[in-house]
Amino acid sequence: MAYLFDTDAISELFKPRPLPVYLEWLADIDRDDQFTSAVVVGELYKGAFRSEARDRHLRNIEERVLPTVTVLPFDSPVARVFGELQADLEAEGTPLADADAQIGATALHFDLTLVTGNLRHFHRIPRLRLDEILADARSQEAKRSREGPTMPTTMPERVYFASSREQDPDEGARVWVAVDWPGEDWDYRQATYIGDGNWQLDQGPALGSEGVRCVRHWSLSREALVAQVGGNKPENSR
Repeated sequence: MAYLFDTDAISELFKPRPLPVYLEWLADIDRDDQFTSAVVVGELYKGAFRSEARDRHLRNIEERVLPTVTVLPFDSPVARVFGELQADLEAEGTPLADADAQIGATALHFDLTLVTGNLRHFHRIPRLRLDEILADARSQEAKRSREGPTMPTTMPERVYFASSREQDPDEGARVWVAVDWPGEDWDYRQATYIGDGNWQLDQGPALGSEGVRCVRHWSLSREALVAQVGGNKPENSR
């Protein structure tokens, strides 16, 4: 199945913490099945030029988006679909913003499934196929936030940090860690620095100087961390 990615489906990838469920789903989509509309690219550029971090956003578009997705034109055949669609929606009293209708018309014309978190608006378009992965991932994340993390009944024996910092990072910084749970296999996840030498383990307890031995500066990435640990307990600890 081939997909057309809406603006929010692309911008999700550039958030500090993209939704893991969405990233896992996207990793299984072949490059040849990933499309977007020139209208979406225009919205991305508008957001970039309005941002204080303009240069970073422009680099994201030109170095990370355009080389990795096929951009479909808003040309005369698509414009015809758009005109008919918007006329029908206006007659029913449910018009869409022009940009949304243009994106929907592009998906209809090229027979693509639209990936968007904006289901409420796009559900108005007859015959338009929608993939709800992004909306579902957001709903799951919101539910987890309301319920709070699931805390384990035991504390880890040791935690190995994938960080090259020589000093404690700024509050809110996130790093990969390898968690040595008693009697269990290694568990790889992220932790957030919450100040005063303490870390908050994702879906786990806060880690401080007591009760848990932490090894910092273990490696630079999750992949390197997995390779370094390799199921063996490192010798150095503190």
